[in-house]
Amino acid sequence: AYRFVDVVRSKTPKLTYYSKLAKCILMENSPQPDFEANFYESGAKVLMSGSSITVTEQSGERHTTTRTATPRLPHHTTHLYAHAKTIYEHCLLMERVLMDVEQKTGHDSFPVTIGKKPHCNKAVETRPRHSSRGGQENVSPASVQSEPPRLHSTINKVVGLYDASMASSSPVLQAPLAEPLSSPALDHCAAPAASSLALAQCNKINIATSHRQQDKLSATSQQYNRVVQRNTFVAGVGWVQQDGEGG
Repeated sequence: AYRFVDVVRSKTPKLTYYSKLAKCILMENSPQPDFEANFYESGAKVLMSGSSITVTEQSGERHTTTRTATPRLPHHTTHLYAHAKTIYEHCLLMERVLMDVEQKTGHDSFPVTIGKKPHCNKAVETRPRHSSRGGQENVSPASVQSEPPRLHSTINKVVGLYDASMASSSPVLQAPLAEPLSSPALDHCAAPAASSLALAQCNKINIATSHRQQDKLSATSQQYNRVVQRNTFVAGVGWVQQDGEGG
């Protein structure tokens, strides 16, 4: 039973500390507690348990040695062990301080977490951001909220294209006294529309106004044709004009 309890305590975090390089955990199996350091960037892990040290690289390769002043580890892993050893001693000191506070106040101090993981994950910070809407995961809430105002410019473009289409399709009559028509309704349609309903209303007004303008131009053209019907040459007189009424 004692062995089982010791195994459980060796796997139960007592003090968790976030250093600049790794998340470090001091276990509950005092007086020589187990300790592990999980490094943020490389994914490597250093485990100090009893008299042994195990360094696990990101590739999964393991290096195990005994706790000595100069443990035998590959050269490219010594900096990992050096950092883990420094933080291990730091955690032991914090454990003693908190235990002293616990005895004086009578309030529990463990388990405890000190610090937080720094924002140093380069893989996340350097991830490319897509400017197109194809990568929706990079669209900010601000850009989504600013989307509705584009409706005004879209409707304005549609109204402008419709007016240009009506102007190009209308027959042009060469007749005098033709005056352009103006309507307050057209001025109202020139203002930015706020909805598709306003756009439909503007289209109806444009069609009705265009019909009225065509009727007026047609009437003016017919009046002009009645005034001047044809030119006739009369011997001894010259060119004379004959109107539609025979004058």
